[in-house]
Amino acid sequence: MATRGAITEAQLSAVMPRSENPFEGFRGRMDAPYYGGLTDYGVYAQGLQKGLRALGIQSQVLYGQSYDAFRDAILAHLRANRAVIWWHTWRDSYQTPVMVKLSDGTSVKLVPYEHTSVIVGANEHGITYHDPYDATVRFAAWDTFRRVSAYFDNMALVIP
Repeated sequence: MATRGAITEAQLSAVMPRSENPFEGFRGRMDAPYYGGLTDYGVYAQGLQKGLRALGIQSQVLYGQSYDAFRDAILAHLRANRAVIWWHTWRDSYQTPVMVKLSDGTSVKLVPYEHTSVIVGANEHGITYHDPYDATVRFAAWDTFRRVSAYFDNMALVIP
């Protein structure tokens, strides 16, 4: 969706790196029969960027900045008509992040019901996004956007 049809999901799945660390690649099975868990988890912006790069798609990671800087960057990219993939929880649910120890001894923060959507608009009340899970258009008020973005340290991936 964010590449505006330049690549297919199957193409991206074929080149995505796999890793227990979602910052490095896809954690778990891509076709898991259920969602919301930490084993078959997904991927973070940095890992997704690797897969997109393998297909010649450039992108910019937004991560770890203050909320105000994150919100300003999102708004600037929307004004420039760039696709913004946003990390949040499924249906913006309340969750408690969990630190998980990896086999190399490092730890990574995972969030139950990790999800991504494409932000398509914003106004003074909040953001509008397309949810690929059920093909719906959803709205998140700015306070909700702030809360769920914080779970992922203000993470997004911008596609020019």
